[in-house]
Amino acid sequence: MVAIICGHGEPSSKRIEEALLSHIKPGSLIIHDGERAHRSLIDKLGSLDEVYIANTKDKDYIENIKLINSACGWLKRYIYKFIGMK
Repeated sequence: MVAIICGHGEPSSKRIEEALLSHIKPGSLIIHDGERAHRSLIDKLGSLDEVYIANTKDKDYIENIKLINSACGWLKRYIYKFIGMK
């Protein structure tokens, strides 16, 4: 797992590319939440993608996105306990 902070709020295509482009193997499958800003990264990597729109009643969403979002929240809470860690 790689965790990279790329700003706060809705990410731009530029922020996503700067954060992730060098960490993802070209042609990899990108699983995301349908945010349009991901499209540039997907195109530059020549990747396929799967989209799961946030819907807690959708089994596919829960299995593919909710676990990622939970991991991000856990990492933030854990890291910010230590002084000077961002």
